Amino acid sequence: MKLHVLSALLLGLWDVGSTLTQHVRNRQTRLDDANCLDAVMSTVSKACANSPVVFSTVVFNIGNNYDPLLGVYTVPYAGVYQFSFQVFPKFVGEMLADLVKNGGVILRLRVYDERWHTSEASTMLQHAVPGDKYWVQVSRAGQYWGTVNTFFTGTLISADD
Repeated sequence: MKLHVLSALLLGLWDVGSTLTQHVRNRQTRLDDANCLDAVMSTVSKACANSPVVFSTVVFNIGNNYDPLLGVYTVPYAGVYQFSFQVFPKFVGEMLADLVKNGGVILRLRVYDERWHTSEASTMLQHAVPGDKYWVQVSRAGQYWGTVNTFFTGTLISADD
């Protein structure tokens, strides 16, 4: 009888240990799935109108899902992402800056000043699925202040289960 109780107790501990091990593995998988980018324009760079802005200086690209040659971030996991961008043109006048998802504008900024260089920035949350593509584009070609002045960031906030 004591042997059965001891066996049951050991099996129960084994189940708890297995469940805990699986929980730790799931948590580690989530950490391994971390995905984010931070890319900036280098010094002063030229951007073409109505095409992805190339942020060629990559501060970090965890997951390697940002293509610094094309300026496009490709979503690897379904979930909620936070995207931020700022543009600072080296010219005066009106200019639009868009956050684009799969070819459609999802957020638009209007940068306008007749006399001074000015910048605009925005952040938004988006639910995305694997393969979705995000980029920043501007309506007016020209030079843009780089480094901390013109940037694009994206972070996986919460992966879908």
